[in-house]
Amino acid sequence: MHTILNRITRPALLLLCSGFAPMPCMSTAGGTPLPTPQTLQPAVNFWLKVYTQIDDQSGYLHDDTDLNIIYDTIQLPEDTDRPQQKNYITAVLEQWRAALQRLRFQRGQANRFRDGFIRSGAYKPHIHSVLNTLALPLTLANLPHVESSFTPFAHSRVGAAGLWQFTRATGRRFMRIDHVVDERLDPDKATVAAARLLKHNYQALQHWPLAITAYNYGLAGMRRAVKATGSTDIGVIARHYQGGRFGFASRNFYAAFLAASQVDAHAEDYFGPLKRAERPRRPRVTLTAYLPATAVAKGLDISLSALRKLNPSLLISVWRGEKYLPKGYQLVLPDNSAKAKLPQLIAHAGRKRQRRDRFYQVRRGDTLLAIAKHVGVPASALQRANALRNKHLIHIGQRLRIPTIH
Repeated sequence: MHTILNRITRPALLLLCSGFAPMPCMSTAGGTPLPTPQTLQPAVNFWLKVYTQIDDQSGYLHDDTDLNIIYDTIQLPEDTDRPQQKNYITAVLEQWRAALQRLRFQRGQANRFRDGFIRSGAYKPHIHSVLNTLALPLTLANLPHVESSFTPFAHSRVGAAGLWQFTRATGRRFMRIDHVVDERLDPDKATVAAARLLKHNYQALQHWPLAITAYNYGLAGMRRAVKATGSTDIGVIARHYQGGRFGFASRNFYAAFLAASQVDAHAEDYFGPLKRAERPRRPRVTLTAYLPATAVAKGLDISLSALRKLNPSLLISVWRGEKYLPKGYQLVLPDNSAKAKLPQLIAHAGRKRQRRDRFYQVRRGDTLLAIAKHVGVPASALQRANALRNKHLIHIGQRLRIPTIH
């Protein structure tokens, strides 16, 4: 205990803001300034450190409310997996909580941010184009740093997916998300959806800090926060609002975004020389018929895996033959020679209708495995077709989609 208290009093561990100049206002190429309330400056500086000074094999033990205060930097054990590291972090937190109450561990992200910066080059030109079209601040293009580190196929433990980390419920307002296509995994379509959502949030709230926080916390939640605090200042809301689910991530979302934007703008100052990735231009063709995936791959003389990599929003039901590539889908092709082959392929292999699904209504005593045996499909296919995150959670009266397997 004496050692812990000695650590706490060391000024080097308590002063987080040193070395970073305040940012009173972050201007954007789109012409709209995004403010940095002075009350948020410690949080912005905290995230600057997380994004640039420690990697994901270490982390800060810090006060979960006053981000000026870092108690220690913890190096995680080498050659351990995530569950083992989680157990180690829990043990360290328990030791420190004997002396402290408001304690939290934040894993470093410097290596992830650097990799995300490189990946961002493949997506930012399109993001900037969409933001310009909708007259939105170009700084919003940095939001995927916070959401996914510009990983287009990222999935979170709470079910969010893609570059912009849409949940199914929110994503369905702007994109197609079903058991055949999940457009959250199409970075271009998800970008348009994210821009529309951000614009909607801003039109409703009239303040960008609130609109950006609403991307994480929800529009209704931010309206409640404004009403409860009597303020539209995100710094006041972050410090005083105690609403449900407004936890550490939501309180710090805007500060993390501002820090990510600063690091992105000055990445070479933090990481040294870097070159953003480039994405090759690929033709997109709108399908005028339903097509079996195997027929498309064979007709275009590419592997099924290569076709799947080009079209990540097509789900496994398509690649396993349970469903056809849907009519109206914008198929991404490797090059213009493949595009030239597509009309003849559609003429020979095109189908007028999608593979039909059957349905089964859950009865008392049913299990997913028993139903799968009864209808003659793998339980995994049944689970996928109905987007069941837990195969044990089915209920009486539920109508399950039975995929067609050929």
